[in-house]
Amino acid sequence: MMELLGFEDFKDTNVDPKWTTFDYLLEVTRVDQEKLQQRSSMQEKNGLKRKHQFKEENSKNKRPIVSYPPTLFPQS
Repeated sequence: MMELLGFEDFKDTNVDPKWTTFDYLLEVTRVDQEKLQQRSSMQEKNGLKRKHQFKEENSKNKRPIVSYPPTLFPQS
């Protein structure tokens, strides 16, 4: 999902009055890349947690494999 940048994303940005339009564009790109990296690392951490939880749930739900005794047939 794509998230738009807001004012709070630029709160730590110091703007130089001499910046050109290209400088502004570079700063927006830098902030966007940082936000994307943070979001992907959070998703990766959540994915690892879910994967670990899924393994735990599977191990809890599995029954041990037990060999059954042979059936008793009448001997002739």
